[in-house]
Parts: sequence; C-alpha cells; structure tokens
Amino acid sequence: MLSLNEYETLWGVYCAASLFAIFAFWGLVNPLPGRPLRNLLRGLFAVFLLAPVDAAPASGDWAPAALVTFFGLFSPERVLPLVGPSFFFGAALVLILVLADFLILQSTKKVAPNLRGARY
Repeated sequence: MLSLNEYETLWGVYCAASLFAIFAFWGLVNPLPGRPLRNLLRGLFAVFLLAPVDAAPASGDWAPAALVTFFGLFSPERVLPLVGPSFFFGAALVLILVLADFLILQSTKKVAPNLRGARY
C-alpha cells in the first residue's frame, strides 16, 4: 500500500509522461488529412492514457486504465477495465466535441464565389 504522498507523486509522474506522449502523438497525426480525423485520434489517445479505473474497489485507489489493462492481460483474471464508465464517457465526450468542431468548421467555411464570366 502506498502512502498518500507516494500515490500523488506517482499520479503526477504518470500524468507528465502521458502529456509528453500526447504531444508526441499530436505531431505524429499532424500529416493526416482531415481535421476531424486528427482530432478524433488525438482525443481517443488522450482518453486511453488518462482514463482512471478503480484498481482495488475496497481500498479506493485509482489507477490508469491503460496500465491496468496492459497488466491485466497477463494476469490470470484477465482484467479489462477499458469498458468501464470512465473510458466510455471520455470517448463519448471526445466524439461529441469532434462532431461539434466539425459542424462549427462547416458552418464558418467560406465558399469562394464563381468568378467565371465576371466582368471587371
């Protein structure tokens, strides 16, 4: 069992490493065509890294769902917490934000006028 100070320090280190990974992934998907696709991939990657899961329900300790899934695959119990509520609601929020961003982008996009045959 970790003390509260160790627990918070570990979460801080994990969050800093996750933010570094998110920024690296941000640059990795930059060349992809289509702003909605890039934003969707970025958001789902962030949710995958930052979604917490209740690691031990009796203790009240939380752990990153990605790490619990990785280690759960190799344990005899085969724990897969990514189907839990934190991941589901995070992914739903990302989908809603990407859809809203796409709709706002489409509504503000200016269409170039047809200048063929225009008199000057």
